[in-house]
Amino acid sequence: MKKLLFLLVFAVSPLLWGMISVEQAEQIIREFEGVPDMPLYYEGLSSEFAKSLDDMRALAAHSLPWPGYFFSTTYTTHTEYFKDPSQSLGRYYVVDPFTGQIVFWCDNTLDMLYPIGPESVEEDLQGELKDEVKYVPQPGQVSDMLTPPQAVNVAIDYVKKFYPAFNPSEYDIEISQMRKEGEGRVGGERPYDPSQPNWPPDQMFTFRISVYFDHKVVDGQGDTIKDCTTSFSVDITSTKGELICFTGYHYPINIPLVPTISREEAEQIAFNYIYNQAISFGYSPPSYMEVIRGGKGVGGRPGAVPPDWLTYFWVFDVYVEIPNTILSPRDVAINVDAYTGEVGGTDWGYGILKEKIPTIKQLIYYKKALRAKRQTVRSWKIIWRGADGFEEKMIPFVKNDRFYIKDGQAIYFLIFVEDKGKEVILKNKNGQLKLKKGEFLREGKNLYIPLEAVLKIAGYEAEYVKEKKEIRLKRK
Repeated sequence: MKKLLFLLVFAVSPLLWGMISVEQAEQIIREFEGVPDMPLYYEGLSSEFAKSLDDMRALAAHSLPWPGYFFSTTYTTHTEYFKDPSQSLGRYYVVDPFTGQIVFWCDNTLDMLYPIGPESVEEDLQGELKDEVKYVPQPGQVSDMLTPPQAVNVAIDYVKKFYPAFNPSEYDIEISQMRKEGEGRVGGERPYDPSQPNWPPDQMFTFRISVYFDHKVVDGQGDTIKDCTTSFSVDITSTKGELICFTGYHYPINIPLVPTISREEAEQIAFNYIYNQAISFGYSPPSYMEVIRGGKGVGGRPGAVPPDWLTYFWVFDVYVEIPNTILSPRDVAINVDAYTGEVGGTDWGYGILKEKIPTIKQLIYYKKALRAKRQTVRSWKIIWRGADGFEEKMIPFVKNDRFYIKDGQAIYFLIFVEDKGKEVILKNKNGQLKLKKGEFLREGKNLYIPLEAVLKIAGYEAEYVKEKKEIRLKRK
């Protein structure tokens, strides 16, 4: 039974400065696959599928920090699993509209027939699909699986097909594992150790193996830090090493990796922020906080797009004690911009990193930090709920008390921008809006679109909260 494929057509070319067109993205996929006449169906922007019941569509929705071009095809090289080869399932792709990278690739036939765990999907096949499938993979032994070094080498070869400059020595590598625990089993990842050529004794047979590559770079202070702008993950069949799914992207670092905010200053900012946030949550003021683990990283700013989307940050895990609540102590993750001191976000986890009684010296440091008066420049933020229900943030450009966003940022609202010089056209699948000269801004090479125009065509209304410098959006 073929998956239903829909073609959503609307005029999108020429697109914003720095973006590729849908037609160019199609050509990139065909050239990658080496199939010039490959049928491709453009279904829309990837974020539109965030709540899809199709797991792979939902995963594709998160393959980029911003929406990408989502395509499907009936093409596959795995027709041997079906009685009628024409009934085999096709593939999904996501192409980054700013760089042309294929950031998501999935073969739906292999994804359906090779589950994460050790059980065959034979009993799960229903209806017509059950009658059409000729062969369903059956469980094997751990000895049938590729060894960890074999799996990693296969994964490296696949990554190089998508990103030829890939150098595995620059990455921390993890590999999936599944082991027995009592009557059940536990899955997860473990660091790849090339000196351990075999699976651990408690490893179970699994139909697929996942390999993860996290990039690391050396910053201006000589520290090795995590590079969140580049990462890859590869799912392969465990016995033959056939590619099931690829997710990943690479962006060059175009900012200086030297902080203007010291670690001590960043810790003080983090303590103050968590202290005030706890009170805003209705908790008692924290009685004690301590950084248990900290470091630096480079990654994207919320709501930004290439090429000006990177930032350099401090990241801490903070042990927090709060009186009069059963939710204490807490482990709070927080990141602080290493240039501006702005807090990028917090995660109030329930796990506890460290049980301890603070010493007098530590309490003095904590109290001193809370008294620190360093003030950071607070920017206006646009805040809304994305298609997946999670909160999204974006920093607007403000001029003459009006709010603007860059043309490329409009894609977060599923809007394309056509720049015709003296006029700019905003387009989505429901219509378009023309802006005349004077209704948009040009600053150097940047084109800025008035926020009110974006919200009008995207179907949002705004609440401006001046005391918090927040623009809160909701659907009309």
